[in-house]
Amino acid sequence: MTEIHPAHLLKRVAALFVDLGILYAVGFFISILFEDPLLALGNYKLLIGVLVSIIYFTFFHSEFGKGQTLGKKIFGFRVVSLNGGYLNLGEALIRSAIFAVPYCLSDLLNINSENSIGIFDFVRYTIIPASLFINHFFIFLNPLRQCYYDTLINSVVIEEVGDSIANPLNNPWMKYIPSLAMILIVIIGFIKLNPLSSDNRTDLEQLSEIKENITQERYLHFSKFYFTYPKNDPYQKTLKIDCYITGNEDISSEIYLITEELSPLKDKFNIKKITLSVVRDFNLGIFSSWEVLKKNEKQLKFDL
Repeated sequence: MTEIHPAHLLKRVAALFVDLGILYAVGFFISILFEDPLLALGNYKLLIGVLVSIIYFTFFHSEFGKGQTLGKKIFGFRVVSLNGGYLNLGEALIRSAIFAVPYCLSDLLNINSENSIGIFDFVRYTIIPASLFINHFFIFLNPLRQCYYDTLINSVVIEEVGDSIANPLNNPWMKYIPSLAMILIVIIGFIKLNPLSSDNRTDLEQLSEIKENITQERYLHFSKFYFTYPKNDPYQKTLKIDCYITGNEDISSEIYLITEELSPLKDKFNIKKITLSVVRDFNLGIFSSWEVLKKNEKQLKFDL
């Protein structure tokens, strides 16, 4: 049994930034080459980033890439199995998916307790970011600096390849820490965001009715509907709608028709303000770009 040394944490962080930079560049070029088709995908654009990330990490972490992504190759370390060999495609796929899915789908930076929260929003704000954190926090709980997904598939990130490696997770109870931490985070998230409250459920029902009352066949396409309550004041209820447009059509008449359709709903649902934003949103998980379109040098953002 050969003793080997785990890769230094600072090297791993530096290599990760290199790999994320490569994925960012790939996402940037995808957004340029397939602009209109990506806009038409709406929120499903995130799956593009998930797919690209999984393919990248799976290939390079497997035996085909000799356990080294481009970042790992630069800093001189690799991913191997505890038996000293390289990961097969299945093992590399599991490892890559557990990392890439939370990374691409997490939306922690956009969390806002003043907004209405759907179940998908709750998952993106709590469970997905928590799993990403827990995966990497586990690195401090064992001598070989394994992330949680490494302990699941018996892999390790090392400076040099050895014949075999002793499993250092001597305290079996430690494997339960991620599950307990996840439960705690979900409880805190429920307390903080309260996604199942009667007010929130009412908001979601109203948003569903609003979507049904707006004509969908137009140049403008709707990507996001939500209520927000500035300073958590229920008397300042604001409906916000994000739209996108494919092509270069004149959208002045489109905007007018939308405002006409929304006007009756303003009183029905006690909405104090309706804000319509026409944006070009390229959130692929690995690359994100957000632009509010302009007309006559003014932002196309309307308070109705």
